[in-house]
Amino acid sequence: MDYKLTCRKFWGAPLIWRKPPLCVIPMFKPMSIEAAKSSIQRDPRAYLWDAREAAAAILEFVAGRTFEDYSSDRLLRSAVERQFEILGAALNQLCKIEPQWVDRIPYCLKSLRFVTC
Repeated sequence: MDYKLTCRKFWGAPLIWRKPPLCVIPMFKPMSIEAAKSSIQRDPRAYLWDAREAAAAILEFVAGRTFEDYSSDRLLRSAVERQFEILGAALNQLCKIEPQWVDRIPYCLKSLRFVTC
């Protein structure tokens, strides 16, 4: 069975096989690191909000659970660990852009070491 003839009968029009056109994607010189940092820098309060939300999620996930529940539930462990990663990443970014926060947040450096280990 000829595929072209079958398609021609079905669609009622001659088939035209074309190659797709070659596309040219313009490339731009990347911004300097300093320019990129200044253009996309978040408000430090956003990092605090992220950290607070992650901590609240952890408390919500483990409320009413025992350690045995935690250790036997793979989904719960994964969810709690992910929130710790988010918490640590938020604090890490906050301490990078506002170093004075390291002294104001209890255990900030310890939590950063926990996440990066």
